[in-house]
Amino acid sequence: MVLAATATGVVLYRRHSADQAAQAATDALVRAWTSGSWDGVAVQGSSSTSVAAAYAHIVKGLGDTHPSVTVTGRHLHGDRLTDDLSVTWTFPGGARWTYGTTAAFVRPSGSWLLAWSPTVVHPRLGAGDQLVAVRSTAARAAIEGRDGTPLVTERPVVDVGINPTKATNLHQLAHQLGALLGVDAVQLEQRARAAGPNQLVPVIVLRPADYTPLRAQLRALPGVVLQDDQLPLAPTRSFARSLLGTVGPATQELVVASNGRVAATDTTGLTGLSLQYDAQLVGTAGIRVDLLHTDDTGTTSASTLWSVAPVAGQPLRTTLDARTQEAADNAVTGSTSPSALVAVDVATGDVLAVAVDPDAGGYDTALLGQYSPGSTFKIVTTLALLRHGLSVDEPVACPEFATVDGKTFHNYNHEVLGTVPFHRDFAQSCNTAFIGLSSRLGSSDLAQAAASLGVGVPWALGTPAASGNIPTGETGVNLAADSFGQGQVTVSPLAMAVAAASIAHGGPVTPHLVLSSSPTGMSGASAPASSSASVVTAGPVEPAQAATIASLMREVVTSGTGTVLNGLPGGPVAAKTGTAEYGTDNPPKTHGWLVGFQGGIAFAAFVHDGATGAGTAGPIVESFLRALAAG
Repeated sequence: MVLAATATGVVLYRRHSADQAAQAATDALVRAWTSGSWDGVAVQGSSSTSVAAAYAHIVKGLGDTHPSVTVTGRHLHGDRLTDDLSVTWTFPGGARWTYGTTAAFVRPSGSWLLAWSPTVVHPRLGAGDQLVAVRSTAARAAIEGRDGTPLVTERPVVDVGINPTKATNLHQLAHQLGALLGVDAVQLEQRARAAGPNQLVPVIVLRPADYTPLRAQLRALPGVVLQDDQLPLAPTRSFARSLLGTVGPATQELVVASNGRVAATDTTGLTGLSLQYDAQLVGTAGIRVDLLHTDDTGTTSASTLWSVAPVAGQPLRTTLDARTQEAADNAVTGSTSPSALVAVDVATGDVLAVAVDPDAGGYDTALLGQYSPGSTFKIVTTLALLRHGLSVDEPVACPEFATVDGKTFHNYNHEVLGTVPFHRDFAQSCNTAFIGLSSRLGSSDLAQAAASLGVGVPWALGTPAASGNIPTGETGVNLAADSFGQGQVTVSPLAMAVAAASIAHGGPVTPHLVLSSSPTGMSGASAPASSSASVVTAGPVEPAQAATIASLMREVVTSGTGTVLNGLPGGPVAAKTGTAEYGTDNPPKTHGWLVGFQGGIAFAAFVHDGATGAGTAGPIVESFLRALAAG
């Protein structure tokens, strides 16, 4: 009995040892496969180096990725072990390919060895076969206007490139293209010389309207390659460019930031809404895995092992109105200084146009700019004063100078009106009159009045915007400066258009811009909320108060500082001009403002370094309103 027990113990020990050794062999295979390093795998009749090379050949076309491998079954019969494996490849973007395969091990002399075969990687693989992942993208969805009209959609373009091999004089060609197309000739020559044989070097993408006048000259240059293409574009180069953004080849930074969603070969949003909502617009890329087999004649055939179809992108609906936007774009394009114009639907709060002139460098001054509003802020101050019982017929002094706590202020060009009814002080934009009245205000009155007009409060536009910074707790000199839009008050052009819309509407207007969206940008984060200094609780502007301010703004146009807008087609215009000083120069530099409304459209025009509101912003608004009236 003792001998029998001892013999049984030996058998059990050997079986346990065999199981442990088999498990170790399996573990080594799984580690190798999931890490890409095959050094720890013992192979029958070969070396781990040879297996690593064979494996690399098979999976080279799957990209820089490794699968997860799970053992789902084990079959141990003497000196032969077979593992059932579940293999999952996860591709950039998240698509997963899972299949089953087997791996065999043998034990010819005490140690378990992998019986290597391409079928370990996939059961359908043969000698020399390869796996290749092929990515496919869906058609990019459009950015639409509020009536569903596609604004950014596929439009024909011409790709201009260089084939350096076919250029007779690369230096001369680069400089000729630089002169014709406005590109950097030195940089272009450097890129062309660094290119490989017959490699196409991109130069520029032209719309048909820009290409047609240059077609003959471009075709005559040896080495220039012209290709018809399509690219998601707005109707014109300037159409809401700062807001809608641009689309083009993905940059390395965007590829990295996308966490695998964007490939280096993709066309993607680069700026603006096109970038912020790229994931929604482009949809989800499709992918398939092909098995490539080359026969004895050298002919390669492909068979698809697995595929996921691309998912089309979803359109992004905005509140922009194409006709209003075109009028706004044309109005700011001719400006001699960087300028912006925003238009808002009085009834709905829809942002109808966001125009920034091409010289602004792509920065969205209209939505993101934060500037002193100058005398346009007197709309807000007037509402605060009306709440304290001011009558528009009340006589208010307008001297050349006003002093508060030792600080002396003056009117623009040192005007003097004397003591006149307040409505005339408003129409002529008398700073000293407002400074004198600021002593009637509490430290939070301006912020509350601004909030009543939709300024300095949170918005939910679906894209970043500055709603205004209206400080509270101000007294004395600071409150006096704030009362006529200097001091610490800052706003965006959109904020002042919202204020004008609220006056025209007779109640606070909430702006809307992105109507239908899945608010995920390149990083998957929610669209940022609009900025504001703080949340101030305030009741809405009362209809009677709004009507009073509207009549004051109308007087600005009929007999005040905004007569440039008097008599325009389209109906009566109500407005307020503003000149905002900034910087430390003597005399200080100024921004020009003009805000107001005509019929159902409110507007705000801003000119960086504009001399006066009427003189520099006035012509922009006049052009805009005339275009709208002309249809």
